[in-house]
Order: sequence, then structure tokens, then C-alpha cells
Amino acid sequence: MGCKKIFTKILAFCLILIMLPICTMADTDSTYCGLDEHTHTGNCYNDRLVCNLEEVESHTHNDECYTFYKDFVCGKKEGEVHKHTGKCYEDQLVLVCRIPESPIGTAPVLICRLPHRHTAACYYQEVVDHMHGRECYKKVKVLICKEEEGVPHWHNDDCVEVHKELTCGKEEAEGHTHTKKCYRAYLVCGKTEHTHSATCYVEPDTVAALPGQEVNLVTVACAQVGYVREENGYTIYGDWAGDPYGDWATAFVGFCVEYAGVNIPTSTDYNEFIYLLEQVGLYHKVYGYSPVEGDIVFFADGGVGIVVYVDEYEIRTVEGGRADEVDYFMYALDDISIIGYCHTEE
Repeated sequence: MGCKKIFTKILAFCLILIMLPICTMADTDSTYCGLDEHTHTGNCYNDRLVCNLEEVESHTHNDECYTFYKDFVCGKKEGEVHKHTGKCYEDQLVLVCRIPESPIGTAPVLICRLPHRHTAACYYQEVVDHMHGRECYKKVKVLICKEEEGVPHWHNDDCVEVHKELTCGKEEAEGHTHTKKCYRAYLVCGKTEHTHSATCYVEPDTVAALPGQEVNLVTVACAQVGYVREENGYTIYGDWAGDPYGDWATAFVGFCVEYAGVNIPTSTDYNEFIYLLEQVGLYHKVYGYSPVEGDIVFFADGGVGIVVYVDEYEIRTVEGGRADEVDYFMYALDDISIIGYCHTEE
């Protein structure tokens, strides 16, 4: 019963501390957060080109890019009458030998040209070995010209050769025109988004001061109860830790540790926080350890809190990041979500 009465008094003092700055805010413009109230608007951003491509006009060559020329390659004039010349003929060898080629050992060769019943006299009576040689051929002129002699010439498609020359003066290119995807909005106002809350009106040096109470981790934690995270995600605890809009469970504990003057290592990274405490022998796994007020409790889901009350059945904590505001929470001592504690008292 004595412990519960003490806890009730602590809670009452906490509520008084929270309400005091709220009640006096209307009468003063003094804040201690060091920030101006500011909400980012479109004027706070500038679009900057992040695209690495230059704007280039798209171009693909077509017939309009070329000048076409026609040349007559027939070498003749319209209406010209053709007369065969020496160019119209070609020398060719014509076989004039009457003896067929016959390798050695073939049958007698027929040499008779008469239309009658052949006799032995019509054949060579001896085996002939004959292969055509130069003497078997005669050179004659053969007409190879396809034009008719004496017929006038009129140009047709065969007489014309068409060629083109690129004259547009442009190079083919796929082209690129900047779109919204080529730009990125950069914050240029140089201000932090911030709306004053009750904590902004509490002087940092007295943030944990409760009437008649010693400044320690429990009293500092209780003094934060009721703080509400802003709608845009900003918290003073995240801002203190360098990440105003980030997760603030470990940042809240680190904030309280600093203002309470507790000399232990902290980190905003949950796993690193535990590791640092293990290195100095301050972290205790839940089994076999009995928590006390002022301990830091670690949960399996990454949550962290400060123990402000303990009895034989339960613990009560103050936590930030568990909900949208700093609040009290209660757990059974054997709650399976609790994985360890840090003992902060020397």
C-alpha cells in the first residue's frame, strides 16, 4: 500500500507539471524549443533538374531530308537511230570440227552424214583418240546488242539512275523533352516543420522538476506523460535525437536519460542500444532478474520504456512511441513480451 500511495503522489505531481505550462501558454510567447512554428508549403520547395539528359529535338530522316537527282546512263539521245557498230558484236569461238570427242578405247566413230543404212565404211575402222583443240574452233563475230538497228531510241526507266543526297542538315536522334519526372522538389526554406506543444514552453533545465521531488529517471519520465506527437509525425524526442519525424520509442528514453543525468550509453537504434548496455554490464535478461523503479525495460516488439512502479505482480512504465502520446502502461512481471532490463542506479 505504501508503494501505491507514493506512485499516486508522483502521478499527481506529473499532472500538475503538464498542466502548468498549458495554462500559462496563453499569457506568454516565450518558448524554449528553439524553433519557430512553421508548416511547409509549396513556397518552401524549388524544383531542381535531376535528369542527366539534354533536351534534344527528335528527328528521323524521311524523303523531305533528301534532294533527289536523276542521271541518264544510257548514253543516248531521244530519237537517236541505232546502227550496229563493232561494240554490238563479240568474238566467240564456234566448234567447226566434225569429229566427236572420243577417249581411247571407245567404239568406231560415225563419220558418214548421208541418210542411208550405214555400213562399216561409214565408220572409222580404227579406235580414235580425239579431244578438241584450237584447230577445231573458228572465231566468229556474234551480235550481242539488244537494240534493233534503224529503230529510234526513246528514254525509259532503264535509261535513268536515281541517287539522293542528304540535305536537311540534321542528325538522327531519339530526342528528349524534360517532364515532371526529370525534376525533384528540394526544400529550400531552411526551416523545420514545427507546431508548439506544451513541452515547448517548459524550460529545459527544469523539464524534470516536480515540486518536492528529486530529479531522476522516474520523475523525468512522468513529466513527459501527456505529450502528443504532432499530426505530421514530429516529436521533440525525435528532434532531440536528430530525426524529428522518425520512430521515437528509443529517442524518448534517451531524452529522459540525458535530462535525468543518468550516465549510461544510449542509442536510437534498438539493437545497438542493447549491445552498448551489454558491453558495460548493465543489460539483464528477464529471467532471474527482479526489476526496480528507474530501470529501462525492453520489449520483443522493439518497444522501450522506463519502469516507474513495481510490486510483486506487475510493473508500470512510461513509454513514448507505443501510441501517439507519452503514457503509462502496465504489464505483469511474467509478461512474455518483456525480454530484458537495464539497471540505471549505481
